Amino acid sequence: MPEAGFDFFSIYAWHLPTFMLKAQGLARTFAIDDKFDLRLLEAAGAFGIDALEASVVPGAEYGTPLTLADLLKYRWLAERSGLPVIVPTQRKVTPDDVPHLIGCGVKALLVGAVSIGSTAESIGRSVSRFREAIDKAGG
Repeated sequence: MPEAGFDFFSIYAWHLPTFMLKAQGLARTFAIDDKFDLRLLEAAGAFGIDALEASVVPGAEYGTPLTLADLLKYRWLAERSGLPVIVPTQRKVTPDDVPHLIGCGVKALLVGAVSIGSTAESIGRSVSRFREAIDKAGG
């Protein structure tokens, strides 16, 4: 994969075959969902995991606004896992949410159509606004 220009992978924990834990030249990222046993996260560092993708919003709630309950979960994940936390925009995350996410220990935002739209114009405009919010918040 590094020869093809990839420098990391992200895959759900239950799909991650053990041979990928030995991948050379790749950052190892795994994802969890809302049903994952969070007690297992404290052990992730022992496997050389580099980051955690927190895909923890139930499918029926995709596209709804970010809440305090979400922020509490992201903070808990960052503190307990000891890993950088990546938050995909399963909720309708806005640039105004960025300082709150940074305050919870979130290290990256994986923006998708829920938050940035699906046209070239909306994507360009939205990504620019997120970049400005991140820079302003010191992220």
